[in-house]
Amino acid sequence: MAATSEWETVGAQGEVTIWTPSDDDKVLEGVLHEVSKDVGPNKSTIYVIKDKENTLLGVWETTVLASKMSEISIGNEVRITYLGPRPSKKGGTYHDFKVETRPVEEVVIEDIFSE
Repeated sequence: MAATSEWETVGAQGEVTIWTPSDDDKVLEGVLHEVSKDVGPNKSTIYVIKDKENTLLGVWETTVLASKMSEISIGNEVRITYLGPRPSKKGGTYHDFKVETRPVEEVVIEDIFSE
């Protein structure tokens, strides 16, 4: 049996702060840490992103984000930019987002020991 020190806890550890875009805070950048489904009384999905300060920020799923975030893998860098309200085809409005990603560069073990 493996020693307990080899075990890693999965899931978001620590406090997750919900990110709400504002005029002063329209961009969220970090690494996609987790996607939690069936959260809360509405059984919603939340995307947990770890920013450069190691803060866990949660983003509630919207229809726009659902289609764009489905292409992002856990562990990839992601940048979500709030573009503001847009008119919908049905006459209402929706919140639009731009989503960008790139894979996190992997550190090669040989590179660490060759220095």
